[in-house]
Amino acid sequence: MTALESHREIKWISPGFWMVPSLILFAICVVFPPEKYTEYLGDRNYIFLNPRAVGFTLLCVASTLTGMAMFSWLFPLTNESDSSQSRDIPQPGLTEFVLASVLICGNLYVLRVLWQSGLLSSFLDTVRGHEQFGLHFESTITTLDPANLSSISLASVAFLPWLYHVHLHARDRLVPRDSLVLAVLFWGLFLTYAAAVAPLGRRNELMRPILGIFLVWFLHRCLQGRMTRKLVLTMLSAFVGFGLSLFVLVWMGRSGGLSGPVDANELYTETLGYCVAPYNQQAALIDGVLKFPGTGKGFNWCQWLWKFPVLQNFVDAQAILGELPPYGVYERLEALKANGFEPRYTALSAFGNSYVDFGWFGFLPFLLYGFVGAFTWRRFVQGEPAGLLLYPMFAYSILEWRANLLFPPRYMGQILIILAAVVIGRSVEQELRRKRSRPRD
Repeated sequence: MTALESHREIKWISPGFWMVPSLILFAICVVFPPEKYTEYLGDRNYIFLNPRAVGFTLLCVASTLTGMAMFSWLFPLTNESDSSQSRDIPQPGLTEFVLASVLICGNLYVLRVLWQSGLLSSFLDTVRGHEQFGLHFESTITTLDPANLSSISLASVAFLPWLYHVHLHARDRLVPRDSLVLAVLFWGLFLTYAAAVAPLGRRNELMRPILGIFLVWFLHRCLQGRMTRKLVLTMLSAFVGFGLSLFVLVWMGRSGGLSGPVDANELYTETLGYCVAPYNQQAALIDGVLKFPGTGKGFNWCQWLWKFPVLQNFVDAQAILGELPPYGVYERLEALKANGFEPRYTALSAFGNSYVDFGWFGFLPFLLYGFVGAFTWRRFVQGEPAGLLLYPMFAYSILEWRANLLFPPRYMGQILIILAAVVIGRSVEQELRRKRSRPRD
């Protein structure tokens, strides 16, 4: 397979590709029978053929595409047939070892906190159906969030694809011992991360690193000329199947289905609420039926700034902005109840979050969103740290437009620190290698 053909296969994991399933889901929500929605979820259906909600969503999508086009126009490729010409082939070094070790220790510390607080055993009881999942979830968040401990583990989401990228490119060039060390670091980080976020019960946090690892593997195969259209369809189908299986597994754990019979109607209701409710709440916001406090302050887009490490200890968003819009599960739950909505499903679409921030001008931030996304995609294909650390999260945010603003994530500050550490650490190591390789006079 030629480089051009490989590049064409790479487009299967480009930003435009991830928009397709996301927009198909939105289209299904728009035409979903309103009587069925009310029957199963108990709320009125506001998204059904709603021209205002459809128009606002299309404005946001068009802004994203415009932002991506602006990046391509301002920074064109010198050779569009093969954007991988300038790829950085990573050489593993002390940077990867130190960062992976620090993140593993961070995950183990979170696990220690969960163990000492009894939340790990509580989680095991929950998935066996011995108690309500919501009570466990609330206790976990109460324990972790005040100290921002959950972000310690979530920062691993960005580093895992980079570490896997380094491992894939280096395993054939390293002695077996060094290759084994890299493999142990990768699996150690992955397993400790999975163990630390599992009690949170968040599917997104379990799926994001899986998608990142999948994207890196896909890219690696394409650039080797070993990706065929048949394999593309097979792997994408496998990824979709894994995502659906994880959805059902988490639902069964929450509802006690792992220890008893599965209620098919309840699973249907859960799926319907998971897919349609976020867009229905977006439509209700636009129609003025659902009212959130703290609107018009840009808080949802800028949460990561208020949560930036160290800075968050000195700057209080609420003290500066006043009343904030509800974002977390329990804040949204109370806001939905206050408006007479069924509080069971608290997710709000990315576009709905932007509407809360800026009203009808909420489509404008998606210009920058698309611009940054195109930058991360270019750097991802070129194998640069900024792309490997950020593009998987951007791609996942498109795939999950139905579920909150996931890019930039709340823990973006931690990720930027990791990115800076990778770039600076590798630059220092490369300079030291050059100095050692220079011939002495």
